[in-house]
Amino acid sequence: SHFECTRIREALHLPNRQITAVYNGYSTHFRKNETLDENIIQKYIPQEGFLFFLGNTDPKKNAARTLKAYSLYLKASAIKRPLLIADLKEEHIKAHLFYPGYIDNRDLVTLYSAAFAFLYPSLRESFGIPMLEAMACGTPVITSNTSAMPEVAGADAILVNPQMPSEIAD
Repeated sequence: SHFECTRIREALHLPNRQITAVYNGYSTHFRKNETLDENIIQKYIPQEGFLFFLGNTDPKKNAARTLKAYSLYLKASAIKRPLLIADLKEEHIKAHLFYPGYIDNRDLVTLYSAAFAFLYPSLRESFGIPMLEAMACGTPVITSNTSAMPEVAGADAILVNPQMPSEIAD
């Protein structure tokens, strides 16, 4: 991303022409899946229309604030959508959380397509391929207004301050 080029250029004191942004892509199997495989969904969560967070324990993925935002959402919303979390073990808010651990890449298309929204409020990303995968599957994306996320998502995502759980929840 241009964000990451600037960061590298400044850190290494390089002239503008020595670094070029080359955008990542996503696999062609990421596309809107109109006929959902219920077996895949049931393998990870018992219903469609869930919120999906593809995070892990890396601090930049912002899992703690995402969970705080989810707690605020549960308090404020009449519709309490469950949250599917990949690669994260968490004991809080257990009745509404599903944390199956690793999710096979082949299953992501179905899960993105079945999700109500994809949460990606990372603190910093050089690019953010999961956003593109979710968008390619027709899933609304909520992501951060920091680093490369606004550049990559453009106007096709809801941008929030990742430091503010209340903004993520809203």
